[in-house]
Amino acid sequence: MKLLLASIALSLIAVPALADQLPDNTYRCMLGADAHMGDILIEGTSYRGPAYNASYDDAYGYDVDNAGLVTWNGPLGGLTSGGNTVDFTEIFEVGDGRLGFYMQVRSEGISGTQRVVCSPTRA
Repeated sequence: MKLLLASIALSLIAVPALADQLPDNTYRCMLGADAHMGDILIEGTSYRGPAYNASYDDAYGYDVDNAGLVTWNGPLGGLTSGGNTVDFTEIFEVGDGRLGFYMQVRSEGISGTQRVVCSPTRA
């Protein structure tokens, strides 16, 4: 029993604690290795984008729940237009303690979802 409790405790320590918001940064969003889907600028609890060439539109708020799921309180460019929807967005550790996020995007006329991964551009 003690061994079981110890292994559970160690597994909980190994899981990184996610923040209640994303760190301020510009996040490069990619579909696979070659398809740039735009950059999202996070500042505090607001976001702008996705955009290309730092040509951002209005800022909108976002929320993060205890499970690290993000709720976007505004549009996400082409990811949420033209028959596209974001099923969910989840924060994850991209390495070196840095956080990024990925979005599961559903496109009209395509079976299943596609994963768009957004990684911070600055350390």
